[in-house]
Amino acid sequence: MKLFKILLLGLFIVASSCRRVDIELEQALMSAKENRVELERVLNHYARSDADSLKYKAAVYLIKYMPYHYSLSGKYEDYCNAVDSAVSKTSDSGQLQQIIQRLSEQYASHIEPSPNILHITSDFLIHNIEQAFVLWQDSLWARHLDFDRFCEYLLPYQCINGQPLENWRDSLYNICRGSMDILWMNYDYEYNPLSAVSTVNNALKKTAPKQRWVNDLRMIPVRDVNTLLKMPFGGCEDYAYTATAVMRSKGLPIAIDYTPQWPDRLCGHSWCVMYSQRGDNQMFNPLASHPYNPHYPYGRFAKIFRKTYRTNPELLALLRQGYEFPRLLKDILMQDVTDEYEATSDLTVETFRRRYSTDLAFLSVFDNYDWCPVYWGEMKRGKATFRKMGRNITYLPTIYRDSTLLPIGYPFEVDGRGKITPICIDTVHRQTIRLDRKCQIYQKVYNVKGLVQYGTIEASDHRDFRDAVVMAEFPQWTLTSGSEKVPAKAYRYWRFRATKEEECDVAELYFYTKESALPIKGELIDSGEFVDNDTEHGCDKIADGDPLTYFRAKGDCWVGFDFQQPITIDHVSYIRRGDGNAICPGDVYELYYWNNDRWVLHDKQIATDVVLQFDNVPINGLYYIKGLSRGRANRIFTWKDNRPYWH
Repeated sequence: MKLFKILLLGLFIVASSCRRVDIELEQALMSAKENRVELERVLNHYARSDADSLKYKAAVYLIKYMPYHYSLSGKYEDYCNAVDSAVSKTSDSGQLQQIIQRLSEQYASHIEPSPNILHITSDFLIHNIEQAFVLWQDSLWARHLDFDRFCEYLLPYQCINGQPLENWRDSLYNICRGSMDILWMNYDYEYNPLSAVSTVNNALKKTAPKQRWVNDLRMIPVRDVNTLLKMPFGGCEDYAYTATAVMRSKGLPIAIDYTPQWPDRLCGHSWCVMYSQRGDNQMFNPLASHPYNPHYPYGRFAKIFRKTYRTNPELLALLRQGYEFPRLLKDILMQDVTDEYEATSDLTVETFRRRYSTDLAFLSVFDNYDWCPVYWGEMKRGKATFRKMGRNITYLPTIYRDSTLLPIGYPFEVDGRGKITPICIDTVHRQTIRLDRKCQIYQKVYNVKGLVQYGTIEASDHRDFRDAVVMAEFPQWTLTSGSEKVPAKAYRYWRFRATKEEECDVAELYFYTKESALPIKGELIDSGEFVDNDTEHGCDKIADGDPLTYFRAKGDCWVGFDFQQPITIDHVSYIRRGDGNAICPGDVYELYYWNNDRWVLHDKQIATDVVLQFDNVPINGLYYIKGLSRGRANRIFTWKDNRPYWH
């Protein structure tokens, strides 16, 4: 009797599942309106023969989720042709960016999203299903996919929303094949997509201009791959889409993963993944690095999503219930894959226990300007819970109401073991904070460490620096900026030169006397030599007020200052070659601290030296240093052990 009940329950579950699929399909067919006949023609085409049962299932899959997909219509083709023409005629990248931006503004009112469910034809859909099955079952590179993965990695007639309804597999099949056609001759490569993906990626890299990522492109996206392969710049999503379309046209199982927002810098990022024979997804940088090679191996991720053809059922249900979502999290064609990349934690945090008009919370990270939501969670009995979140990150629990993000708890750190530490400001006790940067040192700065070691300040009474006296030596491992005291002796001529034979690049050099808090100016003189004949980084760059330009010093190549009369220098400050985020004299900065639910401005200063000092700052808080004069890398930090810990 018990077994009978179990079997009955199993049949009920199966029947319920079938009814649910049928209901979803029927809803999709109803939404097609007059175009329903085209979709039913596809279903009838594959329902005639048992041999096509899997293709019928694939057709159901495509139609069921089709209401959530669209193509760009109107004058979109004209826009893409105009962009292609501009790319072909204009070599200057900056000028081209402006032209495309103007074209985007010109065509914006004539381009609109067109639901695929209303316009797709049976011939187009059948052709794409047939092509996808050939690439899956008859070619070499996707035979390890089960049906579910085939539906995501190869079957879709679009690689990304907005892509025109065109036979892109036909037009892209022979593009950037490289040596794909002979890979089968190597036993190790046969049936393994790794080498094929790397081969096509190499060919793409050779075909396209060198990647220049532009994160703030204000333009209608271009989905013509041939145009994108000629563009000298693009967003990371453009490169990921290009590689995905080209590779899928050859039967390579590729998808696009992305993080909506980095937790420790500006913007988000997109890249590609390959589903390997080992049953895992391997990330790679399209047109650059290959699967199993590092791509942001040190990157911290709060959330990572995979673009999918099917909808995210949890997000779709929440949206249908009327919950308000921020723009970055409204894409229902994605799934959470964070735990494929890193150790994650389910985080439960206390809220302020006020009355909120919603039980849906959002976990936010800081994007250099403001808090940015990256995932949602449930609020219950004064606590908010967020699933599978990245570690070693600082978060803020928030809600989203009337298009506004509102804090509902203290910011908190999650360490590498998942331990949560709230950051609660102490406004009673005070401290002094000294900063020489407004963000952490990233690889761009660290990777040139061999070119910014040491350095010497010399002085003389002679313009040619005979009998020069060493007045100060810079330390070896100061990678950003610093100051050195010099002996109290007056000289007219002062110069900077490299120590020993190593190169020593410096962006800015400042001389200070005891009488003035501001640096003094001198007439530039130099050795007349250039390192490697590199005239772009000559002596004028060391005092141009721009920390992104720099002077190259090595051997007999030096830069000097004529102060017109003997002068006693108190100390010399410098900014190394770097990323422009060192504190720069003359620039304006603001220091904020987080006080429960908002940023509070503590002080605003014009820097007079390469270090800012803020006194009387509340302790144990989360702080934010913002540069008003230049740069977008304004980061949050905590202050411990007399140094900043950047977040």
